[in-house]
Amino acid sequence: MFRRACLAVSLLASVACKDEPPPPPPSPSVEASPIPLPRTVSEDPTRVVVHHADELASIDLHEVEVLDLAMSPADQVGFLDRIDPATVCTRLDLVKLAAQTPALQELRISGCQGAVHAGLGAFGDRLRTLELADLVLDGVTIGNLARLGGLRSLTLTRIEASLDPMLPLKALPLQELVLRDLVRDSDVALMLDLWPKSLRRVVLDGEWASHKAMLTLARAEALEALELRNTRVGNFSLNQIKGLLRLRDITFEGDTFNDNSPQYFRELPVVRFSCSCRKLGDGGLRALRHSEAIRRLELRDTQVTGAGLESLEELAHLETLIMLDRDIGEEGFSHLAMLSKLEELELSGPIADPSMTGLGALTSLRFLRLAHPQLDDRAAPQLALLTRLEVLDLGGTAISDEGLSALAGLGSLRTLRLDHTRVTNRGLRHLEGLHSLEVLALQSTDVVDAGVTHLAGLQSLHTLRLDGTLITDASIDTLVELRGLQRLNLAHTVVSAEGVARLRELPELEVLELAGIRG
Repeated sequence: MFRRACLAVSLLASVACKDEPPPPPPSPSVEASPIPLPRTVSEDPTRVVVHHADELASIDLHEVEVLDLAMSPADQVGFLDRIDPATVCTRLDLVKLAAQTPALQELRISGCQGAVHAGLGAFGDRLRTLELADLVLDGVTIGNLARLGGLRSLTLTRIEASLDPMLPLKALPLQELVLRDLVRDSDVALMLDLWPKSLRRVVLDGEWASHKAMLTLARAEALEALELRNTRVGNFSLNQIKGLLRLRDITFEGDTFNDNSPQYFRELPVVRFSCSCRKLGDGGLRALRHSEAIRRLELRDTQVTGAGLESLEELAHLETLIMLDRDIGEEGFSHLAMLSKLEELELSGPIADPSMTGLGALTSLRFLRLAHPQLDDRAAPQLALLTRLEVLDLGGTAISDEGLSALAGLGSLRTLRLDHTRVTNRGLRHLEGLHSLEVLALQSTDVVDAGVTHLAGLQSLHTLRLDGTLITDASIDTLVELRGLQRLNLAHTVVSAEGVARLRELPELEVLELAGIRG
């Protein structure tokens, strides 16, 4: 998350900005400690976004690594009541900014064409990633871009092409190019031809892209990853990727792709395929079975059924399957059980069988996320069979205390997410033996102080979320015994500022969220 200019840092109940006096010391009733409380915000000071050039004066830019100058009208929505749109770019000096940001590696600029003309090239070889938005790619801008000798990734969003030649950009060591929301059949796509031997990843996003862009893309012989998102590219244009013999990672999104689309890369060494395609169904999986090297498959917004998963049995190397908004049922699980290397499974959407019959046969799973609102305690016997699980996410399901009893035998669990479930303090006793647990999410549950006491023995925990629960200062006694905690969220609980002060005793604590507490 980007840090806003002049970030408010809340220490207990006090708030201070960069230009304000420091917050008052803790209450005299709280014993002093050489270890200060960690910052109670999680924003990263190395990542900054500003909407007006004048905001830069209030920020310590020395440690900033990622900077977003979001100054075009498209980026001002929601901020017009705080800034003067007429002066947004007036005092933006990129030459000065380059000198003030020695750690900067990633920059985004929207609008401010004059400032880009005057100083973008001042960043020299330091920048690795750059996005330009709402600008004209004219000769002066191209000249500045050509001076960024260390640039590896370039994103152009809502950019207009000029008649100026782009050949000066050919010297850039570019490996990644993202073209998003351009003018229909924009000539900006011609730059795909500038780096045929260095481009590794290309993203074409928006209806502007069609067969014309694919003709140029066909010459990117070093390409390893391709994303086509909501373009006008269809199966006919996919013929252009057949010669990209290094292509390993493909993402399709949109209604132009269908069951025949996977046939166009069947001879390529594809190991990851992602498709958000409403016209892809079981026939598409039959075509996909020829891509035997696939290890990761992501299917979103498709028509694939549990029966159609039979085709995946031929993908002997499949390790990860993400299938969203589909109910695969017992038949689907029976087909997945044939995949001996399947370690990661993510499913979501309404289901007809809350007991998840057949899930327990997937004994090779290490990562499981089930975003099924109907899933309840009837699925517990199936979960209990997955003894190799290291990550289990049941957030948003109807699992309750009774269902947690099945988790007691999952001794390899490192991450457990039970947020927005029906779990209460009584169910947490089933977690007492999970000594490998490092991440536990219990936010927005009915957990109270009596439940937190069951966590005392989980000494491997480094991340704990209790926000939105009813815990009070009585839980602090347990929390201070979790000596390895690094991230703790107590926002919108009933703990007090005085109680939280005791968390100074935690030597590893880095991030503490306290929004909405008492006092």
